[in-house]
Amino acid sequence: MLTSTKEFRDSMGWFHTWAGVATSCFLFMIFWMGSLAVFDREIDQWMKPEMRVDASTNEFSFDQVFKQLREGDAKDATRIFVRAPSERDPLVFTFHATADGEFVRQYRYPTTGDTVELTDSHAGTGFFYPFHYSLHIPAGLGYWVVGFCAMAMLTLMVSGIFIHRKIIKDFFTFRPDKALRRSTLDLHNLSSLVALPLHILFPLTGLM
Repeated sequence: MLTSTKEFRDSMGWFHTWAGVATSCFLFMIFWMGSLAVFDREIDQWMKPEMRVDASTNEFSFDQVFKQLREGDAKDATRIFVRAPSERDPLVFTFHATADGEFVRQYRYPTTGDTVELTDSHAGTGFFYPFHYSLHIPAGLGYWVVGFCAMAMLTLMVSGIFIHRKIIKDFFTFRPDKALRRSTLDLHNLSSLVALPLHILFPLTGLM
């Protein structure tokens, strides 16, 4: 029984090491881009100065915007979507589908309804946010890569729990005066145990 337990723990240790090495680069990029995506609207305004409009002085009217769209290039549109301005999105966003099947996205000034010529940049909403869940890999393959990394992270958490025989002791152990490898391993164990619920929650909710 002891032998089989040791073999199982050793196999979990091997899996924990190599699965972590194989997916750590992807997971680092996914988490980094996800952190930046929290501020995607603010990054948009930083990289596109035309979007910096004082939302508190906006006098927005749905009727005005719809009238301009119907009298303009969206007169034959099969679908029209209008998003009202907010503190984080001070411009009016319009989206319409033409009869030819083309999709037109535009930003407009709330007070006049005029189209805004934005700086040609993907910025936060066009780059950081999609990168977080698709890595900008086309044909839907990015979703599967990110999903695989999330599943791998979940299994890393489970295998990490199995290989720690003294999980309670590791929670209270940090020896900075020891050798660099030993102290960094202590720090790894301590930080991973403190944030273990979050480390499980992140990939789980991402997969869901």
